[in-house]
Amino acid sequence: MTQIYFLGNMRIVDVSTPKIKEYIQKRLNEGFANATINRELAALKRMLNLGARQTPSKVIHIPYIPSLKEDNAHEGFFEYGEFLALQDKLPSYLKGFVTFAYKTGWRVS
Repeated sequence: MTQIYFLGNMRIVDVSTPKIKEYIQKRLNEGFANATINRELAALKRMLNLGARQTPSKVIHIPYIPSLKEDNAHEGFFEYGEFLALQDKLPSYLKGFVTFAYKTGWRVS
């Protein structure tokens, strides 16, 4: 479950771009990946947008929420032929699991 830690007891009208930037820096200092922080910010943005769409509106102003650059380079993919060669060498009880993992893109991490 994603948690937006910086909100705490903060009123929604006090959420601002500088506060969001402070939060981003705090999370970076704690060692979190850009992608993790972006998912948290996406949840915040969604909450604010949903609040703005209520009648009466619960959110009057949605601050600018910056996104961090993500490095989505994937490594270590099996080509289909490599997958088939691996599957041939597996015991039967692992074939279904490995096939599922291959087709859904599961990774060790």
